[in-house]
Amino acid sequence: MVSNIVFDRLHRLLPVRGIGASRGSFERFCEKLCQFDLPWGRALLFATANGAVGLLLTTLVPGKWAMLNPVVHITWEVTFLGLMATKQTPRYIWFATPVVQASTCVDWGLRQVLAAPKLVMPPWVFLALMLVGRLMLDLHLHTMFRNRPDFHWARKEVLFSTRSLLAFFAGILLLEHLGVPVATFIKPIAVVLLHLFGVLVFLLPASYAIAFGKIKTIRH
Repeated sequence: MVSNIVFDRLHRLLPVRGIGASRGSFERFCEKLCQFDLPWGRALLFATANGAVGLLLTTLVPGKWAMLNPVVHITWEVTFLGLMATKQTPRYIWFATPVVQASTCVDWGLRQVLAAPKLVMPPWVFLALMLVGRLMLDLHLHTMFRNRPDFHWARKEVLFSTRSLLAFFAGILLLEHLGVPVATFIKPIAVVLLHLFGVLVFLLPASYAIAFGKIKTIRH
């Protein structure tokens, strides 16, 4: 109850202006992304410099500190691009994203999976916790996040329905019962899928902008 009151007051004082929760949001995102771009040579040069920093961090930083690598890398990228008087443009994204995501995948995925590739709990407990997480999300959308139309749009249009999620979990449990350890080895599967998704989220708009000539101007 207290958190609901606090969030309501914050919402009135600081109204949220998120992305448009409607058709055409992809177009509007591309329009903002494509205000300008770099020549191919400069885009490759900047992406190489950024990728080299990620490679050095992943290679040289000891394992116990490696969790901080993506944070340092992102901070470096923002600072570097700002000093170069540019930003993440479609051509830069096209070169840099696979390298940046690969570094992040190593530090926030592969290291942990190699240390413990299997679940440390029974598969049914893991799936039950996933379901509880979905129910908590729905509860928050009806309470503290009820004034966030962007969250409600994402819940309706992007996420799987609870019924589909239940069917998916039932299928995983059935496979486990048949001797196919999908849930037992869900960590390496999730790492690959999540970081592949991270690449596509950036590459698809950038590729669309380049392929269909949406870039407004090139800054030499």
